[in-house]
Amino acid sequence: MKRLIFYLTLLSLSFSIFSQIEREVTFDEALSQSLLNNKLLNAAKSQIDKAEGLKRESFSYYIPQVDFTFNYSKTDNPVYVFMGKLTQERFGMMDFAIENLNNPDPLKNYQGKITLTLPIFTGGKLNAYYRASKHGIEVSKNRYEDAREKVKKGVTEAFYGAILAEKVVEVYEEAFKTAKAHEERISAMHREGLVLDSDLLRIRVYLSDVEQDLYSKRADYQIAKSYLSYAMGVNYQVKPIGNLEEYKKIEISLEEAIKKGESNNNELLAMENLVKQAKEGVKIKKADYFPQVGMMASYERDYADNGNYGKNWMLGVEVKIPIFDGGRRGGALLQAKSDEVSALEMLSDLRLKIDTQIKESYLKLKTLEERLGVREKQVEQALENQRIVSKRYEEGMALITELLDADILVTTTKLSRAKAYYDVIVEKSRLYQLLGGEEF
Repeated sequence: MKRLIFYLTLLSLSFSIFSQIEREVTFDEALSQSLLNNKLLNAAKSQIDKAEGLKRESFSYYIPQVDFTFNYSKTDNPVYVFMGKLTQERFGMMDFAIENLNNPDPLKNYQGKITLTLPIFTGGKLNAYYRASKHGIEVSKNRYEDAREKVKKGVTEAFYGAILAEKVVEVYEEAFKTAKAHEERISAMHREGLVLDSDLLRIRVYLSDVEQDLYSKRADYQIAKSYLSYAMGVNYQVKPIGNLEEYKKIEISLEEAIKKGESNNNELLAMENLVKQAKEGVKIKKADYFPQVGMMASYERDYADNGNYGKNWMLGVEVKIPIFDGGRRGGALLQAKSDEVSALEMLSDLRLKIDTQIKESYLKLKTLEERLGVREKQVEQALENQRIVSKRYEEGMALITELLDADILVTTTKLSRAKAYYDVIVEKSRLYQLLGGEEF
């Protein structure tokens, strides 16, 4: 009775939470909504924009940098007053007087300056930065696609998990109807004195157990649908429309699967691009050993209070030759080379891991596909056994335990068949993910 009250309470709570009208969704609709609303997927997508921004930043170093600065100053510092009057082009003979040089009147200066800088030679550093940024975009795209495939796998599990839960409810409803029919038939036979009291009590206890299990499975179905709503990123209750038994077997060899995985697995592609980035990182650090050459040009105007101004320009080339830095460049290069070696080893390990996972998933999927036919035969045999035992019981040639065992066998084989279809669909989606979403 306590169990019955618990399941009734749970079921009523589920109905109160999801009392709004359910929206029917197909698998394609559920998948489309999930890809649109998934927060983690949107976060992964934003990393592509970040990588694009880094590429633009690295490209900008090829282009001359132009800056405009404006300064206002007022000072009686002799040095700055001397320079200020020179730049304003109003330095006169009286300014050479010792008193004027040592104790000048305060000078106001309004300075406007345009500066242009351009790197000419960097030892290949800029090129390496730009190539590394392009590899970074590919890494972000690979990770985004990997996230998409994981979302697809998750939605597949949630969608067909809800269908499985609905199928389980159907199986238990059929079991309840069968048990109810047995109870009515045995009750009639009991009234005629054809069966023992123990048989009647036994079937009624069994009927009560099936009914309680049915309440539990209905609650599980509601919960499974709520998980599907969560996977889709929606705040309303949904009802999946589909059929577990509409499954198409794969038509691809293990060798082809492994080849596709090595070419298309997004996690593996991301790691390959990280290796390329690491190689560019080594080139960036090596560039610090080369001379750095840059050009600078500027145009300046310095205004006095009366509006008059002086103007000047400058054009120059700077060559910076590294001689001694206490081992800074060597340490940075050693770190970059270590990152490259680490990335290569991780790539090698990941390739072996992906190959193993593909092989595991492929062989498991093939086994699950072969079991589908076995499960179908088991259900047929269990139903035939149930028919025979039921007939024998009515004729007094079988015990009540045999009758109940036959009913339980039908229920378990039907559940096993539904679970077998669910398992094969989920495993196929896992293999899809490992192959980078490649259809086959």
